[in-house]
Amino acid sequence: MVFKGNRNRRYSRNFFLNNLFMKIGGQYTFTIGLAVFFAALIFGGVITYQNTDENDLLARGQRQVIEQKIEAARQTLETLVANHSSYQGHVELGKVYLDLGRDQKNESAYRKKAEYHFRKAAELKPRNLNNSSAEIASSKLAIVRHQYQEGEEQLLLTYKKLPNDRDLNKALYELYFDWGNHLEKKENYLDSMEKYEQALSYVNHYDSEKELKEKLIAVISKQAIQKEKEKKLDEAIVLLERSLRYQYDVDTLAKMAEMYERDNQTDKAIIWYRKAFDANPDEMSIKLARMLIAKGKSLLGENKGEEAEGFFEEADRVFKMANLPLKDIYPVELSEFNINIQNIDYETGTLLPVIHLKIQNKAHRPLNFLAARVTFLSDSGVINEVTEIVSSIDLPLGQEGKASLKSLTIKPDKRINVHAIKSQSLRVKVSIAYTQDDQAEWEVIGLKEIKIQSRNPTPETTPSGYSA
Repeated sequence: MVFKGNRNRRYSRNFFLNNLFMKIGGQYTFTIGLAVFFAALIFGGVITYQNTDENDLLARGQRQVIEQKIEAARQTLETLVANHSSYQGHVELGKVYLDLGRDQKNESAYRKKAEYHFRKAAELKPRNLNNSSAEIASSKLAIVRHQYQEGEEQLLLTYKKLPNDRDLNKALYELYFDWGNHLEKKENYLDSMEKYEQALSYVNHYDSEKELKEKLIAVISKQAIQKEKEKKLDEAIVLLERSLRYQYDVDTLAKMAEMYERDNQTDKAIIWYRKAFDANPDEMSIKLARMLIAKGKSLLGENKGEEAEGFFEEADRVFKMANLPLKDIYPVELSEFNINIQNIDYETGTLLPVIHLKIQNKAHRPLNFLAARVTFLSDSGVINEVTEIVSSIDLPLGQEGKASLKSLTIKPDKRINVHAIKSQSLRVKVSIAYTQDDQAEWEVIGLKEIKIQSRNPTPETTPSGYSA
């Protein structure tokens, strides 16, 4: 009996434990299943929300456009307009189709889709909505079609209501910019200028403004060239001056000066050359100085010496400011260069060359100092060298046309040994210098060569190919 009782107790305990674990296992399985169900329900709700919520779809589509994921944006916005009557959704989708049409072969099909969505947006736009998106989108379509006046009317009508709308101002800039570009391609430069200038009224970005001004300057230049070809220099000058509003350019200043010069308006040419010189002394110094000298010479011809001197002095200052060499201020020409051989002594092997020179001042004013140097050379180097003062403060070399020519006869200070001329070829070099100091720069203006033949009293003289 005792044994039987113990067995019953064990059975009862095992039964209880088995039932307990079965209950726990069942509850666990039920709980896990329930959690999975709710997770799927929540996930499905999120997905459904993301695919049907208007604001979420619009924000996602706009973000994809910014990220240049145009095809993904198209799908998102198509979902949006399929589930909602969204004004902004149709606007954005129309823009997307315009973008897609730029890179696709079937551009017209995309353009039609864009037009459809812009039209839907216009139908859905609330009357009290202060938003220019639909008009801006329509203007983009007008630009693509080159229907600029239609787009302009739409935007300007809205601009009256929303003059401070940044997007609207940008759209007007883009409209006029594209309009000007279209006219420029047709070589209608005058109307193109007008549209570019209208675009400047609405631009609100530095880089865009810079690009626009470059386009405007280029088209003004094209119109000026056209007028120049038509011999209408006065109109060409007006156009170039107009371009200076947008960029103060040295090339434009110089071009205006050149046109005034060609039109024989020397005073105005000097004014504009001065402005060009101030902007770029290195490139404009010679042109300005040349005009100043021409004006000075003209005044001299009218017996206005004092007034002429003022222009000559300004020309000198221009040369010095630009660090130009004195030879550019006072050009000198070697107008005669002859070599005579005297007293050739074949017994002692010596000769005495005599050099006859004529040096002329080609400058606009007297030359207060000039030195000439004659150098006798052979293959081994310098044989002899003689320096002569051509002009000084007391005896200046006159300006062009007035005592500007001086004749010189120069001999070496001693007879030349023929044996020092190894190749029987004597070279004679003529140089000039504008200063009398250790830093004097000698410029070669003439070079000749003579052949010395043994027992021949009449040596042949030939030029070496160097000319003054």
